[in-house]
Amino acid sequence: MRRIIFSRFITVVKFGSVGIINTGIDLAVFTALTALGVSAVPAQVISYSCGVLNSYYMNRSWTFHKNKKAPGQAVRFAAVNLAALAATTVLLMILHAYTSFSLLVCKIAATVFSVGINYIGTRYWAFGNQHRSSQNTLRE
Repeated sequence: MRRIIFSRFITVVKFGSVGIINTGIDLAVFTALTALGVSAVPAQVISYSCGVLNSYYMNRSWTFHKNKKAPGQAVRFAAVNLAALAATTVLLMILHAYTSFSLLVCKIAATVFSVGINYIGTRYWAFGNQHRSSQNTLRE
C-alpha cells in the first residue's frame, strides 16, 4: 500500500514539474506574441500549443512512462488538451473583458484553472493504461 501511495505522490510531483516547465513556455511565448501585437486568442492558441508539445514529450517519456506505445495515446492526449485549451481561452477572454486585470494576469488565472482538467484527463484517460499497469506491477 505504501508503494502505491509513494508512486502516486511521485507521479503528481513529476506532473507538477512538467507543468511548471510547460507553463513557463506557454507564458513566455504568449508574452512575446502579445508584445509583438498578436491578439489574445491567436497568441493563446500558439503559446498553449508550444507548451502542449513539450508536455506530451515529457509526460509520455518521464511522468507516465509505462507502456509508451499504447494505442490512441496521442489522440487522447490531444483531446484532453483541446478541451483544456477551449476552457482556458474562454476563461481568458471572460476575465479580460470583465475585470480590470492585465491580459497576462488573466492568462495566468486561466492557466491555473486548466491544471485540474489537464491532470485528470492526462492521468486517467490519455495515459491511463500506464497507471493500471504500474499499479498491477506494484501489487505483485
